[in-house]
Amino acid sequence: MWRGYGGGPYGVAIRTTFDLLNDLVPLKVNILEGLDVTILMRRVRYIDHTSLDQRIEGDNNALGLIMSKSVVYNHESEVRAIFLSGSGPLGRTIPVDLQKLVSAVMVSPLAPSWFEDVVKRTIEAAGLSFPIIRSLAAGPPVF
Repeated sequence: MWRGYGGGPYGVAIRTTFDLLNDLVPLKVNILEGLDVTILMRRVRYIDHTSLDQRIEGDNNALGLIMSKSVVYNHESEVRAIFLSGSGPLGRTIPVDLQKLVSAVMVSPLAPSWFEDVVKRTIEAAGLSFPIIRSLAAGPPVF
């Protein structure tokens, strides 16, 4: 995953939990003056698109399609927070307390040793403090 998503050896990943994200993301967001929309948060459901038996949950509406993904990506354990609106600008910044949300910042096992210090200084410059962990993904297996 580090090579696929991490942008080479200089990747970082944010560690959090569904419960923290669910607690900290507001239930509603104002998209236009006087227009609030609900934010829906769900774990992505991974399905086998080649199956003749498995169906997309809620396949009769757009939400089922948005919250489903091919089973080949189930290692991602993805969560999606969405809101649907027919008006206003695309995208939205949602204020979230990062100090509460992030339990750790994980550094790619491919990164040179000095990169951890760069990550630490960048986090501190933003006025935040998180544990920094180097991924063990490239290390020897533990039996």
